[in-house]
Amino acid sequence: MKKKLILVLIALLMLALPTAALADTGGTAGISVADILIENAVNIAAAFFIALIGVFGAWLTAKLGKSTQLDTVNRAQQELIKLAQITVGELKQTVVDGMKAANKDGKLTKEEIAQLGQLLYEKTTAKLSASAMDVLTAAQVDISALITGTAEHLIGQMKTN
Repeated sequence: MKKKLILVLIALLMLALPTAALADTGGTAGISVADILIENAVNIAAAFFIALIGVFGAWLTAKLGKSTQLDTVNRAQQELIKLAQITVGELKQTVVDGMKAANKDGKLTKEEIAQLGQLLYEKTTAKLSASAMDVLTAAQVDISALITGTAEHLIGQMKTN
């Protein structure tokens, strides 16, 4: 409330000062006090609207920047998911089938599964572009969890087919 009162008083002071200055100079030259007050009010309103346009421009720029940032993070996540899917397929063909064949029961041990998970993480992140890695790291995306989740989903689909 105090701030509003102070702003109103400052505005009134800005309107009244030119009137006092005109009275001090003795110049009237056909200009009335109302004309001076109206001219000053218009100048103040114009300055206010120019400032308002600047504030709106800054807000709009921030909103567009946020939208662009979210779009960039989404693209980086999609790149990571695609690479994880490709790597799962590669590991299945090159490593998993051999490991399963080496075991009597044809199943992987827990140690082998952990080893495959680490190999999946390393191969996937090696394929990921540096810019996508930087974006995901800056956005604090859990890259390991995203790779693991993608792999588990894809492996689940492979088992049902």
